[in-house]
Amino acid sequence: MTKEIELKTKTCCFYGGEIYKSKKSDVSCKLKKQIEKLINSGITIFNVGADRNFDLMAAVHIIRLKNVYPSIRLNLIVPSLSKMNESENGFLQNFIFFNADTLSVVSGMYDENCKHEAEKRLSKNAGYCVVYSTAVDSIREKGMTIIDIS
Repeated sequence: MTKEIELKTKTCCFYGGEIYKSKKSDVSCKLKKQIEKLINSGITIFNVGADRNFDLMAAVHIIRLKNVYPSIRLNLIVPSLSKMNESENGFLQNFIFFNADTLSVVSGMYDENCKHEAEKRLSKNAGYCVVYSTAVDSIREKGMTIIDIS
């Protein structure tokens, strides 16, 4: 088995939009259960963005689950530092930044190029993708197993 194929069998990314407040509890519960299911099936590497509240929710669950499953890794991919500074979730983002295993910043300033580059980095080496979005066509094209929790 090549290293790339081996990574795909152990790596999952997340792709999702904003979550309405009325649905956050339900989505959070489904997301945590799905992450644990993936861990129990051998997934140990999680690529997460830092752009939307679905991303932040996934990252927090992974950080908490590291106490139970210390072998899992959180790779945080940040599209741009300027967009992060605008966020209303500053405390939560700082918590995630300091607890991620790796931090990859695409650009200092936000533009469409950094958004696309961040999406490439998210899906790199991922064999699985947990989604909360109707716009998954670009993810399907990458040949990943899609797990939709919408």
